[in-house]
Amino acid sequence: MRHIHDRLRQRGIDINGKAIENLSMRCEGDVALLLHKFDTVANDSCLPFCQRKESNGDLVYLVVRNKYPVTVMFRRSEQTNTIERLRVSHIVDIQDIIKNYVVKEK
Repeated sequence: MRHIHDRLRQRGIDINGKAIENLSMRCEGDVALLLHKFDTVANDSCLPFCQRKESNGDLVYLVVRNKYPVTVMFRRSEQTNTIERLRVSHIVDIQDIIKNYVVKEK
């Protein structure tokens, strides 16, 4: 769970652990929850992915597997963001539900 909070804080999203647990417990199977869409891509760099210090996506997904939050993914909106690419059975946009938890955009 610490990994998830660290990844979220990296991009200015502060969600209490209970909120993540509650969201996760409501998920059936493998689900990607779209938490937020930033206005710009972070760390916009021409460096290859393996040479960057952090992910640069403008979309923030929380991946939940079997009711357990496993990771946070930062994906660029121009990437293909389908259930196959995210390796889940459902993608759920919950931005409106948690918008008050986004404290800043880096």
